[in-house]
Amino acid sequence: MLKEIKFNKIIKETIFCEDFIDFKVNNSIEFSKQGIAVLYGPNGTGKTSLAKILNSDNNGEYNAIIEGQNFTEKNLDIFHVIADQNTRNIIKGNTKDFLLGDNIRKEYELQEFINSSLEELFQKSLSGELKNNFKISKKTHYILETFPDYQLKAIIEDIVNTKSKGKKIDKEDFFKYTFELKENELEEYEQSKFDYLIEHIDQKNSALRNVLEMKLGNFNRNEQVKEIEENSFALKVLNKFSYKEDCVVCDHENINVVQLIGKKEENKALVIGSLNKETQKIFEGLDILEYSNDPFLIKDNIIKAVEDGEIQIVIELQEDMKKYIKVIQEKLTNLFANCVSKELYEKYNEYLMLINDKPLFSDEDILFIEKVVSENIGKDILLKRDDNKNLILLLDDKEFLNKDRDSLHLSNGEQNFISLAFEFLKAKNSSSKIVILDDPISSFDSIFKNKIAFSIVKLLEGKNQIVLTHNTDLVKLLEHQLKQCFNLYIFNNTPEEENGFLNINRDEQDILLHLNKLLDFFRNKVFYEIANKEHFLLSMIPFMRGYAQIINLPNEKNQLTQLMHGYNDIKIDLVKIFNNLFGTNCSFTGKFEITAKDISEFKIDNLSIFNTTTSYKLLNKTLKHTFMYLYLRLNVERTLVEIYNINTKRHDMLTSIIFQAFKGSSQENLYNRVFLTSKKTLLNDFNHFEGNMNIFQPAIDITDSSLNKEKNDIIAFLEDIREKHTVHLNKPVPV
Repeated sequence: MLKEIKFNKIIKETIFCEDFIDFKVNNSIEFSKQGIAVLYGPNGTGKTSLAKILNSDNNGEYNAIIEGQNFTEKNLDIFHVIADQNTRNIIKGNTKDFLLGDNIRKEYELQEFINSSLEELFQKSLSGELKNNFKISKKTHYILETFPDYQLKAIIEDIVNTKSKGKKIDKEDFFKYTFELKENELEEYEQSKFDYLIEHIDQKNSALRNVLEMKLGNFNRNEQVKEIEENSFALKVLNKFSYKEDCVVCDHENINVVQLIGKKEENKALVIGSLNKETQKIFEGLDILEYSNDPFLIKDNIIKAVEDGEIQIVIELQEDMKKYIKVIQEKLTNLFANCVSKELYEKYNEYLMLINDKPLFSDEDILFIEKVVSENIGKDILLKRDDNKNLILLLDDKEFLNKDRDSLHLSNGEQNFISLAFEFLKAKNSSSKIVILDDPISSFDSIFKNKIAFSIVKLLEGKNQIVLTHNTDLVKLLEHQLKQCFNLYIFNNTPEEENGFLNINRDEQDILLHLNKLLDFFRNKVFYEIANKEHFLLSMIPFMRGYAQIINLPNEKNQLTQLMHGYNDIKIDLVKIFNNLFGTNCSFTGKFEITAKDISEFKIDNLSIFNTTTSYKLLNKTLKHTFMYLYLRLNVERTLVEIYNINTKRHDMLTSIIFQAFKGSSQENLYNRVFLTSKKTLLNDFNHFEGNMNIFQPAIDITDSSLNKEKNDIIAFLEDIREKHTVHLNKPVPV
């Protein structure tokens, strides 16, 4: 397992701010003992862009150091990326990418060994032997045309076929045939005749082929046949030295070379013309062989046979040639009888035993996926063999790998879960160093979320993982599956903020994930972290209200409610309420009485909650954000109620107040309604905290700069409303 990955650069167009170009601070991700790191970032942070870069996206660059080695986007096998649901419409891959289990793994290992061995055998070993030792490089070779073993002939033809190269050979038939093939005992033969026949047997119209194919019934005698050779030889000499007037042989002067050539050609044609057509073809091919080293002595034997009229000489010559053709065919048979190694036979027999058994899921992981899909989607995942005995995965008897979702009749949620489940299996089989999971539980219900968290911890056990998410549910579910199984980081990518991978220490991670530990923190340790008691108590108002509701303290809950609506002016003692909710061994002293209107007039820019040296930075940030949410909400409510004289007995909630203040369909009212209702800080449910009691959500769902911009926009809007109202009040009433 890897301990750490450090990035020196992350670039993709203009998505990542300058801090990531020369990445030096907050640039390391340490993995837990289980190999998991979770990067939390709100939408828009760049999580999916990061996943794409690590998946070697063409428009991105990165430089990372893993175990002292540098890796870039060109290293395609470092990260195995499981993309978000938007890119998982098709479950891509082959059956073997997903299947686990000893038997299935063994089957694929054997299959790969057999296929690679046969490829080596057909495309290199046997094809090389056929070409170099038998001069067979095409399926129309004369030896193949006359080959008596049709099965071996078909095998050889497919091997020498440049398009097929043995790919059409049935593996099962090949192993069975070669295993049963008997090696021939060769009779004695002359190597020179063997080599000569191999060299010339496939040459059409050669003397060797013409003799071999000669029909003996047409044989006729001619005593002048020797003159063919004599005339041929003379013509060669005369043609070569035709420029000389003297004879190069007998020194006769002033010979008529042209006349002699004509006479010799006429005589040669006359003798050849007296032969039958088949014998003529033999002598037409003899010129090629005249000076060659012919161990069959074709020229001498044919001349003697024609001159003496001895057909037996031709018969014996043909039989001698056929003997060597048989030797070639027997040696070819022996080549294939010995071409498969003992190891390859054993591996193939082992493979046969596996594929003849009914295929079953034997690995716990795929059995889990099979069960979950069956129980929650109502479809069965089946493992079968196709006609070629290859394993295939089926979903309700239909192939689903590499198929569009529409053809599978699956809903978005079903497709998303099945594709993610099989991506887990593929990732487990992957040899990549790190698995990247981009937003794995988006759009899932609670049942699927639990199963996905289990899958991350159990299915990918033994794999280094970086989980990118904006969902705290996933973070908590991972913790509940296996305590302290991951290291947590806040992924920040905002100009002029602290950027990179911000580590959340173990203590703060505990209070983020466990409500009981958060409550214990407020009862004890928090007192050592607080910089300003009043600021702290103000930031705790929304959480304390939700907690009072849950533990059934209606008096405290109702008092805190008074502080969460800007139109109230009832004084509430926050010290007393805090001590009632959390005070045991530790508690605040004195009083801190305040109204909602007081809070709306607070100097928000000077907020100081925890000490600067606190190790609870995320909680410090979330309390500041929570107070900002409350402050803005109170200001909007107070301003609208005061300016538009809203009856808060009928309209006591923010949304109702907004619609009452800007009722009607005028362009200005429409704009004002949309402006306020679109603001994250105003309508966010976490202002009230009933339900999941997630105190951290406000901090991790919005960046400091985004929150500051939203604050400035809302304050400017309210100031504009007040200014317009003042102008309206001071405007003279017409007489």
